[in-house]
Amino acid sequence: MGWTYPRIIIAAIRGGAGKTTLSLGMAAAWRRKGRKVVPFKKGPDYIDSAWLSLAAQQPCHNLDTFLMEREEVRSSFLRNAERQGISLIEGNRGLYDGVDAVGSQSTAELAKLLRSPVILIVDCGKVTRTAAAMVLGCQKLDPEVNIRGVVLNQVARSRQEEILREAIGQTCGLEVVGAIPRLENFSFPERHLGLLPPQEHQWIQKALDQAAEISERYLDLDRLAEIANEAAPFAGEEIRESRSTGIVQGNDAPLIGVVRDSAFQFYYPENLAALANRGARVVEVSAIQEDRLPPVDALYIGGGFPETHARRLAENTGFRASLRAAAEERTIDCYGRAPDRLSSPTAHKNFSALETCNRIAPGRLILSGNDGEIITHPIEQSSVFLPDLMRQLGPAAAQSEDFENVIGD
Repeated sequence: MGWTYPRIIIAAIRGGAGKTTLSLGMAAAWRRKGRKVVPFKKGPDYIDSAWLSLAAQQPCHNLDTFLMEREEVRSSFLRNAERQGISLIEGNRGLYDGVDAVGSQSTAELAKLLRSPVILIVDCGKVTRTAAAMVLGCQKLDPEVNIRGVVLNQVARSRQEEILREAIGQTCGLEVVGAIPRLENFSFPERHLGLLPPQEHQWIQKALDQAAEISERYLDLDRLAEIANEAAPFAGEEIRESRSTGIVQGNDAPLIGVVRDSAFQFYYPENLAALANRGARVVEVSAIQEDRLPPVDALYIGGGFPETHARRLAENTGFRASLRAAAEERTIDCYGRAPDRLSSPTAHKNFSALETCNRIAPGRLILSGNDGEIITHPIEQSSVFLPDLMRQLGPAAAQSEDFENVIGD
């Protein structure tokens, strides 16, 4: 007898086909209906995860098969999934897209690992029966991937939808569980990395409400919930192996500050939980709101978009001065990275923490070079546990020019 964890993976033929919008809408709509939704994001991602957390009102956890072992990914899922809720897992890129020609670390591989049913989004712009051929190809490429339904996106008119439904049903034997028309005036603005972070979006609730209304109107949410509930059970042994006991924090536990605000927002819950499980106390610090750095033993500066908050960061002289003093007096250790868009010394001076980090812990910075300089590498695209980061990746790996290209979404 196994343990049932309702779950469903939202995948697509390609990146940019509507996975995030659909996932957000489903999470928000199900929550409106009183269902508990536990969100997950496949692969390295911060912005989509932040939106999913807001839509579900639950922390979103990343399932990164690129930098985490398969057993760690499955254990992370089982630790955070709930038997009484629906685990909604947003894939990345196309269903079979990975780091190589065989699709290693793809959404399809994650679906097999978690034995999860898959819903495939198809962009239907200017196609009819050809869409069925694309879906059939996804079915035949790896029959172990459990594709259970299709959502049609960008449907032009009812006649096209009718042909698409019939063609996919006859050719692929799959049900169409939703058909979304071309939409205008949608509330999710994008930037070069995808969606604008919710911390910078002025109308968060309006955008989520609109996504929920689209899902309620155009998706068969009840059928999607049934498919999630039909997911294969996990064995009891798998459940037991996923359980872990944390380290009890004592009075002498190190206090780790995490700079977390609208400027620095790229963190994985697993990383912060891993620090706590190893006995540390974690406290959030804002480089924008607080006028000085509180007493901490170490400071973790994650990624984000500090360039969009340059004026506010520069004007907060009290915080910068206290951080610089702590660094120069070596009363704290500092871990972090300079975002790749702030690689010039002038840009770094907008927030002196980024240039100060270069001096306070040479050789101990996350993804640091041999001379202690912060590598301007997109660390937001990795989801390994922070305490294990330097062991799993070295300075050489950090400097790989192809890293972003092969695992980004």
